[in-house]
Amino acid sequence: MIRYRASICTIGLLVLFSCSKDDNILVEEPDYTTLTYVVEDNFNLSHLFFALGRTGLDEELVKPGPYTLLASSNTGFQNAGLGSQTQLFNLPVGVLSQRMQYHIIPGKVSFRDLPLAANQEIMTMTGKPVYVSKVAQDQDTLTLINGAELAMEDFEASNGYLQVVNGFLQPFVYENVIDNIVNLPELTMFYRAIQNAGLEDRIRNAQGQTIYAPNNAAFVAAGYADLRALDAEDPVILRQRLLMHIVGERLFMQDYILLAEVTANTYQQKMLDESIVTINMSRRTGGLRPINSITLRGPGNTGNVSVGERDLITNNGIINIINGVLQ
Repeated sequence: MIRYRASICTIGLLVLFSCSKDDNILVEEPDYTTLTYVVEDNFNLSHLFFALGRTGLDEELVKPGPYTLLASSNTGFQNAGLGSQTQLFNLPVGVLSQRMQYHIIPGKVSFRDLPLAANQEIMTMTGKPVYVSKVAQDQDTLTLINGAELAMEDFEASNGYLQVVNGFLQPFVYENVIDNIVNLPELTMFYRAIQNAGLEDRIRNAQGQTIYAPNNAAFVAAGYADLRALDAEDPVILRQRLLMHIVGERLFMQDYILLAEVTANTYQQKMLDESIVTINMSRRTGGLRPINSITLRGPGNTGNVSVGERDLITNNGIINIINGVLQ
């Protein structure tokens, strides 16, 4: 897009000065090694180039910077349900712009040099951080950004680094998990249970937590026909039950790679009520065996509980919506 505009400008200059006696006018060539042009020249980043052009951020990424661009691959867009440029075009430009800015880090950050650690915060252009986890096993190293896999690290452009990620990252909208829960219609019963159990302030004020939130259908299946049934439940029982659904640290789904043995398909997760919930992992083959999906089973569950929406990030934690109540 920038290259196209540059060509138009060049034509305009040639027309303007075609009758001039000065034949020594030079048009400065753009630097084709900046991040924008590196993206344009990579077929696997065609959706990203389209999004940069639509939001005007292609103009930003030809500036000296330096910048670090978290470059969503076409696969990353597809994983986020945006596998076509038509779908990207249908997003409001303001929404797309905010999301794209979340992929730009001011400064030149080498992901190769980051330490092996979980959920390292790196601030983006939006003023909101991404969370980077890095794990090594034998000769393999896996880096995750908000739970999405890093496919290529530290590709150097003249004005910064390009880090290719197989995901399209979503900046958090809500500062607090409670505010996010309130705005999810499928968690109406979960929120009422939190209120009745006297846990709202505790969850609102916690920093770094993962909540496995049963949806409304899960509460109905567990014997709570409606909100009145929740209101009639003993608050002590509700409190104990809900604490079984909360982990006291921020964990993206892929972070279980950091916790579990590389050959293991399960992990014993300690919850806030001190109970142990089994995390069952469906893994892909190869390397550190990244996770396709997880299910959960509490000590009293007779079957596995599946996860619907996952890795809903807020400033003070993560929400995963589950299709059953842990017991």
